Amino acid sequence: MDDQSSKKSSKKDLKRISISLGLIALQRLSDPEVRAQLAKHGRTLTDNANQWRAERSASRSLEGPGGVALPPSSWTDRFGRRKLERRVQRLRASVLSLGEGRPELARSLDPVLAALEEVTSAIEVAEVLPLTKRIRAHQKVDRVLDGLEASLFDAALPQLPRP
Repeated sequence: MDDQSSKKSSKKDLKRISISLGLIALQRLSDPEVRAQLAKHGRTLTDNANQWRAERSASRSLEGPGGVALPPSSWTDRFGRRKLERRVQRLRASVLSLGEGRPELARSLDPVLAALEEVTSAIEVAEVLPLTKRIRAHQKVDRVLDGLEASLFDAALPQLPRP
């Protein structure tokens, strides 16, 4: 029984840490100085997004014999763990490329990278859960990634004066 209570407390601790890191990342992304630095270097994000779009289009346009489009290698490439892992990789690449050659900006984006590490851990932990719980866990991870992506995008946009 003591073993189960320690598992529950460690899950609660992990959840608190994940929430804290997510909040710190979101706070950093809402900081006006970080937003200004991101706005200056937002072009890198646009380039990464364009590159991703081009790669995605290229993979979709692969054709098999007779001009028939080939399906993805497996259904897990489009759903579940692999999709979430690809989103984490793309977001991590965007954050790292924004910080290249800009140590001050890179330091302010460290909480975002830490949050991505926590998300990666959560994806790995979810893999051993039963299917319904795994799906719920993936949905939670999906929402966290949505929040981080949206915050990073919003922070990278230049602050336009309101009419």
